[in-house]
Amino acid sequence: MLARSTSRRSPGPLARAFERFLLNRAAVAGICIAIPMLLLILSYPLIPPRGRAGDRTAHFPRIRTRALFVHGDRDHFGSLDAVRAALALIPSPTQLCAVPRTGHDLGGKKAAGLVAAEFVVFATG
Repeated sequence: MLARSTSRRSPGPLARAFERFLLNRAAVAGICIAIPMLLLILSYPLIPPRGRAGDRTAHFPRIRTRALFVHGDRDHFGSLDAVRAALALIPSPTQLCAVPRTGHDLGGKKAAGLVAAEFVVFATG
């Protein structure tokens, strides 16, 4: 696994497909990419699940690591405009990768190539 989650849940199909895509591309090209500290955030829920109250972005001004947020343009946990507004709170460099025609699940394996390409560009840029 490229990254370990603090969650006890196993990685979803998009995360596994993304990892396979990156590793395959690196093997085919015969390259290794050194990636400094970088956050990859998949479908961050700006609206708390099940109507729970609370600010899901209060900690964003304390983020000091570059962050790539991947978000579906039809995600019911936050619009792309809401994500852009939240990213403005982060003092470190950020980027939004909007996955077209997808919701909170990011379309499963279909989005792996797009996410991997955006990740490599952001990580090496």
